Amino acid sequence: KFVAYVTFPEGILWRANLDGSNPVQLTDPPLYPTLLQWSPDGRQILFQAAESEGLLKLFLLSSQGGKPQMLLPSDNTTQFDGSWSPDGHKIVFGSMGSSAIIRILDLSNGQITDVPESQGRFSPRWSPDGRYIDALTGGASLTVFDIKTQQWSDIQKGEVGYPWWSHDGKLIYFLRPVDDPGVYRIRPSGGEAERVVD
Repeated sequence: KFVAYVTFPEGILWRANLDGSNPVQLTDPPLYPTLLQWSPDGRQILFQAAESEGLLKLFLLSSQGGKPQMLLPSDNTTQFDGSWSPDGHKIVFGSMGSSAIIRILDLSNGQITDVPESQGRFSPRWSPDGRYIDALTGGASLTVFDIKTQQWSDIQKGEVGYPWWSHDGKLIYFLRPVDDPGVYRIRPSGGEAERVVD
């Protein structure tokens, strides 16, 4: 029913009807939200923004407005690229301390777990069926973590960016910026990537 967006260059988060009518301002400067993610029930918006010391942190905000809440205020690492689990009970995100790693926060109890063998990976996205988490490696190759088997698979070598799941979870769309650039899609099991837009 709604769309969330950030105005440029002001960096203000707004919610509006799908046609852009009835915009409601949700944040104020100097907070500058980026990478917005609606919760599955549409009640909350997850985003990343720099806190007072300049570190990227994850924030939660009611889609009706209110004060943005820092997700992990006592955690001194950089947090970015948050993505909801399909049931809305967990958030997977990238974390950067001494090295990059992917972590999962259980919102019901505050427990944080590290995704096995996720060192050096970033930009995680949870699949709509809840079975997979895709992520990029330091070389920007596309990889997929099977939650059931607890194993990673490299499914697309080379520089790729902005991976995004199809609504049915059967395909991952991504941008290839070089070497035959365009928008591509590939199955989480791997195989040949199909170019959608040149």
